[in-house]
Amino acid sequence: MAINIFTASGNVGSDMEVRQTPNGKSIGTFSMPVKSGWGENEKVSWVSCKMFGERAQKLAQHITKGTKLTVTGSFVLDEWENNGVKHSRPVILVNDFEFGGSPQGQSNQCGYQQQRPQQNHQRASQNQSEPNFDFDDNLPDWD
Repeated sequence: MAINIFTASGNVGSDMEVRQTPNGKSIGTFSMPVKSGWGENEKVSWVSCKMFGERAQKLAQHITKGTKLTVTGSFVLDEWENNGVKHSRPVILVNDFEFGGSPQGQSNQCGYQQQRPQQNHQRASQNQSEPNFDFDDNLPDWD
């Protein structure tokens, strides 16, 4: 079984552009930087991110160049041919997103609920079962 989950976090590189398919379906597209390596070997690649339908329409005014955003989705490679030359580009089909520092599962400034209520309930249940790690700093000397 293959797993295809991609997460990128950074400042959006371009305003979301929304277009309509001939069938009337909305497609929102914007770019995100993806860094790899470190120091002198650090490289920045750009991926295209896509959202579909009503989500793309509602979020277009909020996903603008410079917006801090974390996206999670499926990685695909768009391939096409133009004048006999083959082209390709990495694309993330966005499933979930989070603006800047907003807590997961809460509505963002645009009022769009990003997590399903059932997932929030499961996450809250997990947090309640975690042990309390509030330890006393006054530990005895063992010397």
